[in-house]
Amino acid sequence: MWRAQDSALSEIDSDALNGHLSQCAECIAERDAVTQTMGLLDAWQTPQPTRNYASFLQRVQRDQVRRQKPAFRRWLAGGLATASIVCGIGLGFLTAYPVEQPVPSENELASAIGLHTFGDMIESAIHYDPDSTVGVQNGKEIDL
Repeated sequence: MWRAQDSALSEIDSDALNGHLSQCAECIAERDAVTQTMGLLDAWQTPQPTRNYASFLQRVQRDQVRRQKPAFRRWLAGGLATASIVCGIGLGFLTAYPVEQPVPSENELASAIGLHTFGDMIESAIHYDPDSTVGVQNGKEIDL
């Protein structure tokens, strides 16, 4: 049908189609639908571009360029943030090791807690009772 509507059929095929259309009601309905569709397509007018179409295209292109610049800045900001996190973690690992403290000798330990000899320190550890010192300050009992 479409080829017949476009006049793309030869005379022999066109005569055969017209002979068939004189007998078939379904094909007549289809031909009418095709004719109506072609009429609507012929009546349709394409919109013409406005006079300022060139300036509109330039504005659209400028907007696209403006949108591309912030994307680079976002990537740059993300890269700098990642670099600062990596540097912070690296510095944390470098300074995280505790400084080795020298182990005090027995004499230094004994003098630090007010004992004269190491034996006095052992004796005080044996006789130390944490429950007896609760609520006592400088030999005087205090209310908690």
